[in-house]
Amino acid sequence: MINSIVLLTLYLVSFSLLAQEERQFSIIDAKQYIEDTIFNQSPNSKIDNVTLNKAIDRISKSLADPNIAFEEQALFKQYRIYSLEALNFSRFDLQDSIYLDEVELIIEDYEFLQKKAPDVISGQLLFTIGRVYFHFLENKNLAYDFWRRCGEKGHVGCMNIMAGNYFSGKGGLEQNITKSISWHKKVIATGTEFNCAGIFSSARIQTIAFLLSTEFKTFNFKENYLNKTRLQEEVQDKYNDSEFCNHDIIKVMDYIFAKGIGFLSIEEVDFIEKSIKTKVYADVIELLKQEFTKEQVLDVLDPFKRISNYCDVGLALVEYSRIYNKEVFKEIHEEVQDSIFQLDCEFHQTLIYRKQTQGDWSLH
Repeated sequence: MINSIVLLTLYLVSFSLLAQEERQFSIIDAKQYIEDTIFNQSPNSKIDNVTLNKAIDRISKSLADPNIAFEEQALFKQYRIYSLEALNFSRFDLQDSIYLDEVELIIEDYEFLQKKAPDVISGQLLFTIGRVYFHFLENKNLAYDFWRRCGEKGHVGCMNIMAGNYFSGKGGLEQNITKSISWHKKVIATGTEFNCAGIFSSARIQTIAFLLSTEFKTFNFKENYLNKTRLQEEVQDKYNDSEFCNHDIIKVMDYIFAKGIGFLSIEEVDFIEKSIKTKVYADVIELLKQEFTKEQVLDVLDPFKRISNYCDVGLALVEYSRIYNKEVFKEIHEEVQDSIFQLDCEFHQTLIYRKQTQGDWSLH
């Protein structure tokens, strides 16, 4: 009898605690947590899987209510899609197994929205579903279909995916540099809506045109440079920050290309030089003012292996040498190539492959 009373008491206490916990973690709390964790999180923030699971359970409980209003149902399904994707990516990043039943629920929720609430299908939602198909379900064709639609809706992340993978011909897309450039131009057309994105795509196109000069003989470097500069000024005014999107790597690449092709005036080139603040980039400028040797090029490049951007600067200097210092080109191009292929530089590796195909990676 005493044991029964003890067990009943424990049960009632446990039930009471669970009920209290549910009351404490309301649907408002769940929505707020998801908004703070998924929608407004900083890039380096970590997800608390336990709390996120609790929020998802609370959202799911509300979705199970037969009397839920349609607008709320559509909203909660979006919350659940983003939350389950983030939760499984957290496991994915930790090399844990994803939960396929949760992945299937993501697709079910999306198909519900597509059928009954198509107006809520945003670029971000298409981007998320693309990631689910690419990483969790390994269906690259469907993933790119979602990312293509997402890019057409103006989502810069999807535009960059299409631009990057069309250029490399990896990740499931055939190589098509014309389409890659087209997607980069779409990014540029967004102006400063996505802060630095248009500036970075402009810089990317400039690099492609410089390195693949035989394919881009009519590329207008001056026009591209002036447009990029205009975007930089706009975004700097937007944030009242003269250094916003004005990185030294962009400046030194402008300098190399301008010196290599001659599309800027002496005054404009001098202005770029004077604006560079970091020593390693200033050293690149000093190198190009003289008749440099192989040893000098490699000495200038060495610090970039530790601070990144080696592939950008290294490949640009190799091409500059091919134009103006053929003896140094013959001595350094294979060594720089080997270093690039040891680094995570898929874009630059693709450029080298392309130049080899064109016969531009050697001297005739």
